[in-house]
Amino acid sequence: MRITYTLTLEDIIIFNLEYIKSLPESVKTVKRNRLILPIIYGMIGVIVFLWQPAHAFLGGFAIILAVLWYFFYPQVWERKTARALKKHLKKREDLHLGGKHQLEIKDKCLEAKSNSRNGTIPWKEVKRIIINTNYFYLFLTDKDAIIVPRSRIIENIPWETVCKLVEKHK
Repeated sequence: MRITYTLTLEDIIIFNLEYIKSLPESVKTVKRNRLILPIIYGMIGVIVFLWQPAHAFLGGFAIILAVLWYFFYPQVWERKTARALKKHLKKREDLHLGGKHQLEIKDKCLEAKSNSRNGTIPWKEVKRIIINTNYFYLFLTDKDAIIVPRSRIIENIPWETVCKLVEKHK
């Protein structure tokens, strides 16, 4: 089965963001930063609230900041990381990652064609396969993958058919 699709900078950013979010170091950092600041703000808020009743609104404000930080820090971190990725990838326009790609899925191998490279990849070289509702990723190494976006497949092939064909090689 041959799939022709267009890969954009947005797709590459989404892939890299998903990869970064799956790293144990990133998970640990987000958890740590999500807890430390609210604990500090909460303690300051309680101390101000108890020892300076005249400034209780400042203590309440610190507690509200702590709660907001706890709930919204993961989204803030994700946006900040996405901005950094976008800035980094725009500097490296020489990569030619975007554009039109073609992937032919065969029983024994994949044939990938793009603006920057062409090649045959045996299925045994695919380390892992991740399929979700909008993409599937065929990891060739821990950091390198073939990204196929569902919304940008040019042929009129049902997504379920493509997923079943790829899952057969998991």
